[in-house]
Amino acid sequence: MDENLQKAIASLVERHGIEVDNIRSLIDGCHAFISPFVQRGLASADILRELGDELEDEFQPPIVKLDMFNDVPLPTGLKIGHLEKAMNYTASMIASINRDMCRGIGSPLIQFIQANNFSGIISNILTSGLDKYSPYKHNHDQRFPDLKNAGGMGLEMKAANKAGKGGESHNGHGGWHLIACFELDEENGNIQFVQLEIAELISNLDEPEGDWHYCGSKVNASGSRRTETYYTTNRGTWKLRDGSVYLDTDKVNYKRWRRQGISLPPHSPLA
Repeated sequence: MDENLQKAIASLVERHGIEVDNIRSLIDGCHAFISPFVQRGLASADILRELGDELEDEFQPPIVKLDMFNDVPLPTGLKIGHLEKAMNYTASMIASINRDMCRGIGSPLIQFIQANNFSGIISNILTSGLDKYSPYKHNHDQRFPDLKNAGGMGLEMKAANKAGKGGESHNGHGGWHLIACFELDEENGNIQFVQLEIAELISNLDEPEGDWHYCGSKVNASGSRRTETYYTTNRGTWKLRDGSVYLDTDKVNYKRWRRQGISLPPHSPLA
């Protein structure tokens, strides 16, 4: 058994003044618990840390609901199972961050950063989750797209705190785009994914009536100039909405979205 684990148990017993007739039996009992996990390659400390986290119900993130996934077109090689794992991974990472921050300074992450920066963190962790669990890997060669598969197909990633949101970009590139929409628990800072929109969008450079609209660059009240921005057109926004591979209808009332001039595609879950 891990020698460090034996020392840690002995140290805890001594520190808290616990009277144990046979400390060896205590160590053997702990070993019997963690052994199956260690055989799968997990470290003893990580197993016990996860156990402690599981006991703190307040910080347990909600897992995705399997019955809320929909059969919509996805980029080559990407599966619903990959998305499920990446979503749960992301919610779990945010919960871990919030747990440690609340222990240390009494407040979750969202209390210290702006909402748009928080969404950026969600996007980055979800991107890493897909890199971990899917054939789509970090694209380190250039800034766009965020992920690529072995065949060169790309996937650009964004996150938003509002369901049904259209796309926003600094370049308006064509290709596959995923927007992860989440709900925030204001008290503990955890997130719950309520929608994943995914669609193959067309750049207005490739088609005059494309899926992106250039909105230019404006000077704000403080006198600084914002980065050039593109927003999805009505067609682009509905492509994303109709591509809701995940839609939590317990949380999202999609019937309030007004469809104008856009036909309902056969794969849309919004019928």
